[in-house]
Amino acid sequence: MAQPNRYEPQAGFAEQTRNNVPGRSPINARALDDELSGISQSINGIVGNLELIQRDDGSLKDATVHLHALSETVINLMGGFNLRGEWQANTSYAAKDIVDYQGHLFVCMTANQDAAFTPANWHRFGEKGAELHQVLRQVAHMQTQVQEEGRKALQAAAQTLQTAQQVGVYANAAAASEQQAAASAAKAKVSADAAEQSRIRAEAAAANAEGAVNNVNGKLGTKLDTSVFNEFKGKAATKAELEEKVGGLFATQLTENGYLKLPNGLLLQWVRINKTIGAISGNYNFPLAFPNKCFGVFCGNQYNGSGSGYTAAAGVVSNAAFKIVENVLVHVGAGTVAQVFVIAIGH
Repeated sequence: MAQPNRYEPQAGFAEQTRNNVPGRSPINARALDDELSGISQSINGIVGNLELIQRDDGSLKDATVHLHALSETVINLMGGFNLRGEWQANTSYAAKDIVDYQGHLFVCMTANQDAAFTPANWHRFGEKGAELHQVLRQVAHMQTQVQEEGRKALQAAAQTLQTAQQVGVYANAAAASEQQAAASAAKAKVSADAAEQSRIRAEAAAANAEGAVNNVNGKLGTKLDTSVFNEFKGKAATKAELEEKVGGLFATQLTENGYLKLPNGLLLQWVRINKTIGAISGNYNFPLAFPNKCFGVFCGNQYNGSGSGYTAAAGVVSNAAFKIVENVLVHVGAGTVAQVFVIAIGH
């Protein structure tokens, strides 16, 4: 609904008494004027307060509740993660999506739409995923309940304003008779009482919301692993901890045949081949199959440790394999062991 009208008394009963206006009833005109003045002040105060928090369409104004008004518990629950329920094949998942897979909770590290669950794209945390998932569902349900309580409180306030507008109509007709004036005053008191009840319900809804969040906080404390729930709460990270956390974003295998995964999905792999000259040509597997595509592969010249060497070419066979082709030079003797180092890039 639009913003309600303010109420201003239209008739001055004391003035009419002084001027001996016809059609008057024998009432205490000054007391009636004082009563209506108090009603006007109360109603206009209510309208002024609602204008600060209500839009013309009846909804709560944007940016009305600021960050400093939220409790620490509520702020800690705002992590930007998305609950997606049970993991489903061939479903598009984005970074920070949370799924329940085989009784464990996983957060998406790399956007994917895999036909089979790929552990490399997910990070598991906690040991009671199914129970935690149920608790998080309860959080979402409680948030819905809090929003519903707020909606009811706003609806009650709107009804109160509608009643206040009706009081203005009654007050304008109060000059006709003392009985109508008394009825207007009674309705104004009912309106004020209703406004007070609306305020009490709104405060109760806020208290229920705070209690719900505190309840969830307690449940999360019992369901989550300490390393997940308390690791970042109220704690300033040391340099060593920061290096450990940042380093944990880069999955690596630091061996002669290894790989390095970057958080954006880029995958760098390397392979070292030690074979005798003349027996190196053939297909080889990458340490880890590229989930999406291998952009390219290249290799260095072979070296047999005695100064003799010759070139070789490398090419992509598939996301899981590459091929080496030897180009033997005249001065290289077959049968000696040579080294070939291969590097591949993909995602």
